Amino acid sequence: IYDPVKTIDILAELTDTITNTAIIAVPRSGKGILISNAIREAKRKHPKLKIFVIDPKNDAKEYSFYEGIVDKVERRSCID
Repeated sequence: IYDPVKTIDILAELTDTITNTAIIAVPRSGKGILISNAIREAKRKHPKLKIFVIDPKNDAKEYSFYEGIVDKVERRSCID
C-alpha cells in the first residue's frame, strides 16, 4: 500500500542485501551520485565485496564517481 509519508532509505535498500542492480532514469537525475554513494555504503557494510561497474556513457566528467571505490570499471560509449 502506498504511503506518501513513509521515508525510504534508498542506500539501505540497495546495500543491505547485495544483488545485481540496474539504475535507469532520465538524464541528469543523479544516477551516478546515487550509485557512487551506494557503492561506498555497500563496501562499508560488506568489506570483502567486489564491485564491477559497466559504464555505458563513458563520460569523462563522471569518472570520479567510481575512482578508488570499485574493483573494475568497463567503459563503453554506447550510441542511444
